[in-house]
Amino acid sequence: VSKTGSIPNLKLPSISLKNLQMEKLKFTGADLILKIKLDNPNIISFLLKNLDYQLSVAGTQWVKGSTSKTMSINAKDESIIDVPISLNFLNMGQSFYHILKGDQTLNYNLNGNAKLGSSLTIMDDFNIPFNQTAETKILK
Repeated sequence: VSKTGSIPNLKLPSISLKNLQMEKLKFTGADLILKIKLDNPNIISFLLKNLDYQLSVAGTQWVKGSTSKTMSINAKDESIIDVPISLNFLNMGQSFYHILKGDQTLNYNLNGNAKLGSSLTIMDDFNIPFNQTAETKILK
């Protein structure tokens, strides 16, 4: 028995912070949407099954959490997952209120782990660790 064919050369999808979008700014806190971009450069689709994340800004942890929102990441495409977060300035210090109110860029670190499945039956679910350090502005 023989079989000929090809196996696609797969690359890991990339996970990064697209931006932070401010929903509501209050005196004691803020409600934001953490927009996380999942970029799939492959010719097969993936399915996001779980995302554990931690966002630190200026060396201080702002939020840590997990989402099990299932999402398809189509072949040669990108998807955005919206993660609502709430910040409490009393726990974080007044300096963060001034950062959010101003037009400054934020130095951040987004890291975590994503559990993905694929459209290939021969491929089991797998985990992708991610770690991104960069800067962004908060969209108002």
